[in-house]
Parts: sequence; structure tokens; C-alpha cells
Amino acid sequence: MEDKIGKVIKRIYVKVPIKLETPLIIGSKDSYNADIEVLKDSKGIPFVPASSLAGVFRDYLKQLSNYDKDVIGLMFGKDYGDYTMSCINIYDGFFVGDYKLRIRDGVKLNERKASVKGSKYDYEIVETGASFILRMELVIRDSYSMYENDFKRMLAQILYGLEKGQIFLGAKANRGFGYISIDKNDLSILELDFKKDNNAWDKWINFDWEKFLPNIKSYMELCDNDTLLNKTLYNRLVAEINICSSIMIRQYSKFSEGYPEVDYEHIKCNGKPVIPGTSWAGTIRQSSIMILEELRRESLNVNVDKIIKDIFGYVEDEEDEKASKASLVKIKESIIVDGDEKTRELLIQRVRIDRFTGGAMDTGLYNEKTQHFGKTKLEILIRKNNDYVIGLLLLVLKELNTGIAAIGGETSIGRGLVKVNSISLDGEEVNDEREERYLRDLLKYLRGGN
Repeated sequence: MEDKIGKVIKRIYVKVPIKLETPLIIGSKDSYNADIEVLKDSKGIPFVPASSLAGVFRDYLKQLSNYDKDVIGLMFGKDYGDYTMSCINIYDGFFVGDYKLRIRDGVKLNERKASVKGSKYDYEIVETGASFILRMELVIRDSYSMYENDFKRMLAQILYGLEKGQIFLGAKANRGFGYISIDKNDLSILELDFKKDNNAWDKWINFDWEKFLPNIKSYMELCDNDTLLNKTLYNRLVAEINICSSIMIRQYSKFSEGYPEVDYEHIKCNGKPVIPGTSWAGTIRQSSIMILEELRRESLNVNVDKIIKDIFGYVEDEEDEKASKASLVKIKESIIVDGDEKTRELLIQRVRIDRFTGGAMDTGLYNEKTQHFGKTKLEILIRKNNDYVIGLLLLVLKELNTGIAAIGGETSIGRGLVKVNSISLDGEEVNDEREERYLRDLLKYLRGGN
């Protein structure tokens, strides 16, 4: 196709606040306060770079089967064949209103849940509930007028994906970070038609992102409803869970509100106790390994390492290059709320014991603040057409329910035990019949020589 700029015939402006449903990691090269710090401008205001937004939008469209790769390339710019300029301008998203930054600790654990030497790191996050402003400008030129409907449909599809929680942003998105959403009632869309509207040029010259008046009420007006792909990319497995006694996922800080002498406490986000997706992932992965090892002992031809890597992803160094595979599951961060019994935190004083003498160690006295009781919701997204993964996850939930598996730290002294009250898949209860179906899918997969 001949690459010619052509005359601009339409401009479509889109503005909408994006809310963080879980914490966000948008890292920069700075490492003064943490190993990974949130990207900020010269005034210290965190923002999401336009390149990150464009990348996740483009990737989302590519994952959908009914959008042509070349047309996506025309809209976002082609970096292959005949290079083309992008038809959509996406601007940096600056956080507004009340937002909070916090530093979290991370550590790599081995198969025995012990920390790997030299693997401690920390990273800065923007906490849940913060919002930034998404601004997009679609420029339609005369030379691409035949693709106008395609461009509008893809723009509407992006907004649909944001509304339905199908687009994720930033690092560690498979481990509970970067869940985002929009409210369609906060959406502002302005279309300028330079061929039909004599005032369009004045509106463009005097355009102001803060003051413009929208003339399109819904993103559905950008396309025919029948042409918008309204299917999801993931199966959604949800388990309603009660915390039986106490839980501890450590968060170290210089001080804790109300408890000035606390050495560490259960992790919080925006003042609410949470179970990070990384903690869920560690427990689920380890439990999956134990289940598959047991099935291998039952004479099934099970390549445990390969299956675990296929499901949970991996990054490895191979001949000076990194080989990697994305995870098939996304595990959302869970908030602990009041259940049958009110969730509460308790200050506990403990002492380190000398394993040789059985006595207290010198300077071994310390305080911890644990979280007790309450309920939470475990939400796992599974890439569609991987029913065997659902079968394996149902077995993991059985182990959590029976106390074979526990979540968090200090499990050897009874913390992290939970009770699974109910399980649903895509909004429907997982009864015995559905459970048996997915377990058969798992058995069929394992017998396939994997």
C-alpha cells in the first residue's frame, strides 16, 4: 500500500478516568528508595507512559481473533513491511486526586518455602483506588477513509475491554497487579467531522482537554453492536474463603499505626489487609507440584516441571538469551473483610529460641501484628481453552479447604489455614457434575504424554 499522509477528515477525542482495582507497578530506572520505583515526572507526580498504554491496547486487539493484524498496524503504526505513522495518539496518564505510594518487599522462595539467598528485593507501587486520566485522539485521514469503520470499531473494543476488566497494565499483571477499569458514565467522546461540520476547524483549533463538550454518549455509537467482539479471553474462577484463625504475610516498616514497637505486620493496601496475588501464586504453584508429584507416583506419565512451566510461566537463561513463556493464569490480589467473625489484628510478643539449648536467644524478643479471622475472595483468570488447568486448580482448592495447603508465612504454627465456602466458574456454581468434568479434562491431558 502506498504510504501517503493525506488530508485529515475526522478527529475523535476520548477522555476517561481509569481506576486501579489492584496496585500498579510502572517501574523507572530510579532506585533511590527501592529497587524498582514508580515512574514520576519532574514534580514527583506518578504517571503511566503513553507507550505502556499503547502496548497493552495493541496486544489486547491482537489477542482477539476478528481483528486483522495489518489493520491494527495501520491504526497503531506498522513496524514491519511498509512503515506507517500511527493513526491514534495516546497521551501519558497522570494520576489525579488522592493517590498513595508504598514500598513492598519481595523475595524468591524455593520449593520448601525458604528464601533463596540473594533474592531479596523491594518495589514501589501505586495503591489500589487511585485514578489516572486516559486521553486518546484518533486521526482519520482521507487516504485511510476506507478503514474508518475498522478504526472506530477497534477504539470501541479497547473501551469495552477496559470496562469489562480484560486489559491489564504494568509489571506482574499475572500476579495480581495492574487490574484496571473504567466507568462508562465518566466517558467523554468528541467527534469532529471536517467534511460535514463547518465549525469543526474552530473546535479543533480551540480544543482543550479540560473543557471540551462531548457529542457521543456511548462508545457503542462508534460501531455496530453486532461487530463488537463481546467475548472474554479468560475463564473466571472465584472461591469464597473464610480465614479460620490467623494469617501473616509480612510487611516490614519503620512504624505501624497504633503500635510503635512492631517489628513486622500483616501486609495492607490502602489501610486494608490483603493477600497479594504473589502469595496466592506461590501457594497454588507449590500445591500443584505436590498434586502432580502424587499423580506421577500413581504411574501416570507426568512431566511435572513442564506442566508447571506451561501453567505458571517461566523465564530462563539459555545461551546468553532469555527464554520465557507467559503464565496461563492471572491471580488477583484479595482484600480481607469482615465475615461471620469480624477481622481484626492482634499484637503478639514472641521470642527466638536457641535450637541447641532450647532457651531464649539474647536480643531475640520481637513483636508481630497478625491478622485474625474475616473472609476474602480468591479470583483466578484462566486463559480460555485450558480446561485441564481448571481441573488442577479445583484440586488445589480442595487442599486449601482441608488444610493440606496454607497461605502466607508462619504456617508451621497454624497460620494461613482457610475454609473454602463456595466455588464458581464464569458466574455459575461449580457443582459435583462440573467438577467431575474438569477433573476428567485434567486426567485426559496428563495421559496425553505431557
